[in-house]
Amino acid sequence: MMKVITIAFCPLLFHSLIYIEALSSSKPSLPQTGASKLLELCNEVRKNRKQSDSTLRLIGIHDALSAKIFANAGAQALFLSGFGVSASKLSQPDVGLLTQTEMEETLKLVVQAVASPNTIIPIIVDGDTGYGGIMNIRRTIRSFA
Repeated sequence: MMKVITIAFCPLLFHSLIYIEALSSSKPSLPQTGASKLLELCNEVRKNRKQSDSTLRLIGIHDALSAKIFANAGAQALFLSGFGVSASKLSQPDVGLLTQTEMEETLKLVVQAVASPNTIIPIIVDGDTGYGGIMNIRRTIRSFA
């Protein structure tokens, strides 16, 4: 099953999630996760900083079809954009109208569209502000993961 990286409210939280999942998946018996794959890609970019092709491109997607197109084209990582989902679902900019459940629904369809037993594609998700207070942030992270 594909793992999903979630950004919600705080960039430090994002780094913590990658670090925790990467540590938990560093044992040889566990399969590579989306988090460890993203960490590996970032480390590769960091190592090759001086080379012109050392940028990790996060392709912005807005639905399952756009995710599948870019995954089939060889994208290393995808970014599910809150603006993209809001624009495609509501025809509105990202001004807080999109709900957490609408974003979660879109994410589930994206994960199904790009799931492959042979390839791990990390998906970074725009968790907005976590859709409320600290308990909502926790709920958002758990529902997106």
